[in-house]
Order: sequence, then C-alpha cells, then structure tokens
Amino acid sequence: MNAIIVTAAAAMLALSATAATSATFFTDATPTGALASPGTKSYSFTGPARAGSLSFELAGYRTLDGVNCCTDTVDVLLNGTSLLSASYNLGGGGANVVYSGTPKVTFYTSGSPTVYNGTATGGLIDITLYGTFAATNTLTFTYSGSGQGLSDEGWGVNRVSAAIPEPASWLLMIGGLGLVGTAARRRRAVATTL
Repeated sequence: MNAIIVTAAAAMLALSATAATSATFFTDATPTGALASPGTKSYSFTGPARAGSLSFELAGYRTLDGVNCCTDTVDVLLNGTSLLSASYNLGGGGANVVYSGTPKVTFYTSGSPTVYNGTATGGLIDITLYGTFAATNTLTFTYSGSGQGLSDEGWGVNRVSAAIPEPASWLLMIGGLGLVGTAARRRRAVATTL
C-alpha cells in the first residue's frame, strides 16, 4: 500500500513540474500587419544562454499558399540556425508540409481575426519550436514565394515569445521521476522475493 502512495505522489510531483516548466524572458505582442511575400521580419533580444522554446503566431492574409502551384515557404532562424522550414495553407489552399524542424502546431482559420473582404479568408497558426538561446539573439522570419502583391496575399507575425525551463520545475520533475523509479525497483524486489 505504501508503494502505491509513494508512486502516486511521485507521479503527481512529476506532472506538476510540467505545468510550470518555463519562464518567459522575451515577448513582443505587436502584430506586424500584412507583409509582402517575399519578405523578412527580425527580432533582437537578450536572454540567458540556455535551451528553451519559441512560440509565435503567424498570420496568413487572403491567399497565402501551402504546397501547390504557388507555394509560399516560411523559414525561422535563431541566430542564423534554421529551426523551421515549412509551407502552410493560410488561405490559399495547398498542402501543409514541414521540410525541416519539429514544430508543435495549432491552426485557426474560420472566424479568426484574419477574415478579410475578398476571395479568401487567410488564417492563423500557432507554432512552438525549441532551440538554444545565446546572450544576444536574433530571430528571423523569412517568407519566400512568387511575389503576388498584398492585394492577393500577405503574411505577418502577431506575437512572439521566448522562454526557458525554470530550475525549480526541473528539480521537481527529476525528484518525482526518481521516486517513481525507486518505487518500481522496490516492487520488483518484493515480487522476486515472493
């Protein structure tokens, strides 16, 4: 019975640590508005030289394409290192294809703030990426494709933030996982004795 209580407590410690795993050290919530493709937008910020996460919201205006006849490709670089190269259907049709990187992605389209008058509604996408920050950082978004003009399509960044894991959360998670391992070893030893 004690082993079950210890295992449950350890699992709760490990799970509670994942709920508050990061501290945001950079945020820019100012939307860029529609930018022409091809185009580039950069952010500069300082922070701790550690691994962490980047979260941002990309906006597609009117007919920004995924992979089709008029493919538009977004590249995201942190300090010159590519974190993502992908094409997303943000109003123009086509397939969603990730060429490199491992993003966590959430799409929003119908009813989003990017609904415009015209032939297409655009779309929004939330993306989270993981990388290593330096003391001084440059985050660059580049959209490439055929220049169709803002009357046809555009792209933008609505918000961007950078975060690192909090040491207290890591300690809680490591402690909880250690207790789970100890309980499992204990249970195996009791089973072997019987």
